[in-house]
Amino acid sequence: MIIVIADDFSGAAEIAGIGNACGMDTLLVNNLPVKKVPKLLVIDSATRSLTEWEAHQKIQVICQKIDQLGNKPYRLFKKVDSLLRGHIRAELRAIKQHFGFKRVILLPANPSRNRTIQDGFLKIDGRFLHQTALALDPEFPRQSSHVYDLLHHPGHTEQHRHFYTHTQTENLSGLLTADVRTREDLDYYLHSSGKEVLLAGGAEFFESFLMAEGFPRTSLMDTIVFQKKNLFINGSTYVHQSFEEMFPDIPVTFIQAFGPSLTFDSTVLDQIELVNLDLNIRNTALLGLAPTDDIKEGQAYRALYFLAEFVQRVIEKHYFKNLNLFITGGSTASCLFHHLAIHQFTITGELSEGVVVVQPVDYPFLRVIVKPGSYAWPATLKLTFSEQQL
Repeated sequence: MIIVIADDFSGAAEIAGIGNACGMDTLLVNNLPVKKVPKLLVIDSATRSLTEWEAHQKIQVICQKIDQLGNKPYRLFKKVDSLLRGHIRAELRAIKQHFGFKRVILLPANPSRNRTIQDGFLKIDGRFLHQTALALDPEFPRQSSHVYDLLHHPGHTEQHRHFYTHTQTENLSGLLTADVRTREDLDYYLHSSGKEVLLAGGAEFFESFLMAEGFPRTSLMDTIVFQKKNLFINGSTYVHQSFEEMFPDIPVTFIQAFGPSLTFDSTVLDQIELVNLDLNIRNTALLGLAPTDDIKEGQAYRALYFLAEFVQRVIEKHYFKNLNLFITGGSTASCLFHHLAIHQFTITGELSEGVVVVQPVDYPFLRVIVKPGSYAWPATLKLTFSEQQL
């Protein structure tokens, strides 16, 4: 049995999609316990948009609930954002302390997506992280590209070693990171990690881990037969791909969700009706958060739950009408499903790497397609469901 903890829904779905493609019995959950424990259990902790202290406390509770599952032995893996957003240090500390791991090997790089660590610096497509749009991320602005700066506050006292060349780690302790330029680098540290180690990292490190455990990828990307109506929801603050690029003829409904007070006044209720109108007439509606450059602490979390309430009111108009939810942003999906009290998901397949199709248990009329904000929708997506609606 393998248990993975991810800090948002898209990260959890990406891991679950890999497990499903490797032929594993897989379940994605955002709440414990579960009635039947699968071969691969992926937990969305929904901690990305919490404070660091709240994230640490919530991970401690999740670790206690994992103990109560009683399905031992199991292997534990911590999924982290490939751009090192979130409260990674605090969450790793909580897991390490609870389970008594001697060391943590953290490899967030996804080299096949050109997300590498070179000379200690995280790069995307050859550019330093702080030179990309992530420098202006409202929640986790990336003002540096070095893994040391991204993981620690000034004055920290935690032990952290970074390796610039292949180094045996079996007899070491503390937090360990390393340069990763290729998949072979991931494999090296996986096979030299030894025991009493918590493995943490991105999707490719997890896929290497599954292969080492005897679960190679056995299925390719799927062609999904979509439902009739499609609601695209973008709550991500990272704009990789605008709605206008995909659907130039469909207007976008932008919600003002970062103000001092959030109420469902007449303006917001009118927006709900506009979204419903697009679904009924065009079969596709586009919904997003109005962009802002000034997000204060706690506002992102409130904004996502406001968006979740908005989406719930839309869904209530379309119960049992076979609705696809295309969600950009893992924290967006986490908030939405907690708000809807949907806690378990089976895996249908993958449209592309990191773009995963999941089925909410007990909600057969909903189909969910989710991706991280920093990933693009597959180029074939619009063509695919346009053809299927003819």
